[in-house]
This record gives sequence, C-alpha cells and structure tokens, in this order.
Amino acid sequence: MKEILQKQTLTSTKWKKLIRTGQLVFLPLALGWLLYFIWRAHHTVISVIENAHPSYLVAAIAGWCLLHLISPVFVVTTLNGCGARIRYRDALRVHVLNLPARYLPGGIWHSVGRAIDFYGQGVARNQLATFFLLENALAAAITLMLGGACVWYFRATDEWSKIAFLGALAAALVLVLVPTLFRHSALARFSIMSYAKSVSVMLIFWFVAAATFILFTHSFPTAIYSASFFEVGGAYLFSWGIGYISFFAPQGLGVFEAVAGGVLRSVLSFGEIVSIVAGFRIIVLFADVIAWTFGVMAVKLSQKKTLLLDRRG
Repeated sequence: MKEILQKQTLTSTKWKKLIRTGQLVFLPLALGWLLYFIWRAHHTVISVIENAHPSYLVAAIAGWCLLHLISPVFVVTTLNGCGARIRYRDALRVHVLNLPARYLPGGIWHSVGRAIDFYGQGVARNQLATFFLLENALAAAITLMLGGACVWYFRATDEWSKIAFLGALAAALVLVLVPTLFRHSALARFSIMSYAKSVSVMLIFWFVAAATFILFTHSFPTAIYSASFFEVGGAYLFSWGIGYISFFAPQGLGVFEAVAGGVLRSVLSFGEIVSIVAGFRIIVLFADVIAWTFGVMAVKLSQKKTLLLDRRG
C-alpha cells in the first residue's frame, strides 16, 4: 500500500512539474504572439480606439467592479452550505485583498491566498476542498454550457458549431455529475439545495461578466456592429471557458483571445479582432485595481476606528 501511495505521489509531482514547465514556456510565447498581432494591426486598432465610446468602457469597468461584490456571495453560499460560518463582509475582504495575487505567475495564488485566510477563520480543509472544487467546476461548466449553446446556435454553418455543441454537452454533463462527488469521504456534506443555490449565484456572476464584455465590444462600433448581444456574450463565455480549461495557459492568456477572434464575426481580420479582445484584460485590470484600492482603504479606516475606540475605552 505504501508503495502504491508513493508511486501516486511521484506521478502527481511529475504532472505538477510538467504543467508548471508548460505554463512557463507558454506564457512568453502567448505574450509574444499577442504583441505581434497588436503590432501588425496597430494602425487599425488605433483607428478603432479613436472612434470608441468612452461611456461604454466606463460602464464595462463598473460592471466588472460589480462582480467583486457578487463573488463573495458565492463564497458565503458555498462555504456555509458546507457547514462553515462565513460572513459576507469577511468573504469580501478576503476576496478583494487577495486580488493582486491573480497577477503572479502560475494563476493559482489568488485561490491559495483565500484558502489560507479562510482556514485561519476556522474553515475546515474538507470544506475548502468542496468550495474550490465547486468554484472551478461550475466556472468551467457554466461558461462552456451557456457559451457553447450560443456559439452553436449562431455559428451553425461552420466548424465552431460542432466544437461548441460538444463543449456545451460535456459541460451540462459535468453540472449533473458534480453532486455525486459529494459522496466522497474527503469532501464536506453538501445538499442538492445548497448546490442549486451555488449554481444560481454562479449563473448571475457570468451573466454580469458577459454583459461587461458586451459593453466593452460595443464601445468599438467599427469593430463589431452586426452581432447581437447574445452572440457576443455567448462568444465571450465560450472563449473564456476554453481558456480556463487550457491548464497550460495561465488565466487562458492567448487561448481566450484566439478563440474569441475565431468565433466573433467582425469586419476586422483575425489578428485585428484578437488585438481588440486582448484589450478587455485592461478593463479587468482597472476594475481589480479599483476594487483592491477601496478594499485597502476600508481596512485602514476600520483599523483607525478600532484604535480610536480602544483609546477611548
């Protein structure tokens, strides 16, 4: 038995090293690839930006900031469904203050930081395991199911429709099968009702995320002008889902842009639309910085109030 466990540990370690090596190799290649397309299409990109509607961009940033208020709802719903006792205020603080970790190489440090903080607040390991299983499984399944269904519907005449259909079907199957994993002894007990609540919150999250991308793309009327809201939103969800399950690409870098460039119908060339879509990461960055800044300010104000109360006491 010990030999079997040792072999499994060695195999797991080898896979982790392989994935890390793949990410380290892929990251500069993806960045180089994106920069190449941006450089080649810079004249068109500049023209598109000059004709942009700033109000839509501001709305897109505000929309992504709203997501930082929705994420803790999923945390509270899921962890409390596992038997933990986490308040929304604490979940929001942990989420926001760990945002800079998203931009560290590897793409897992935001999750690691949150896990450490929640563990320090008394959340058990099996409850954390259940939470992160759901967070990752639902994010991939919901984006691929909804996005895949939209792409299949709007791109019914090309190869993307077949890929999208298979992706949506596999994602729907995952959503159905995930509850059976809760029977595993290593996971916390999680009822079907709690699962339904977590799925509902995740659906709301991705509807808002898709709306944010729609606002972003519609700020460039000369780039994407004929596609419907559902087509653009579906393309975003599908592209994000493909990037998310591409473990070799940190945060789906390069994969998300390439899939979106192939799926979105536009008057621009593939390289030009890829360059425009890559700009959405700047929107996300701005929103993350705003949320983190407000989070740090709120913590400092809270600490000052506590000190004043202690002195008065």
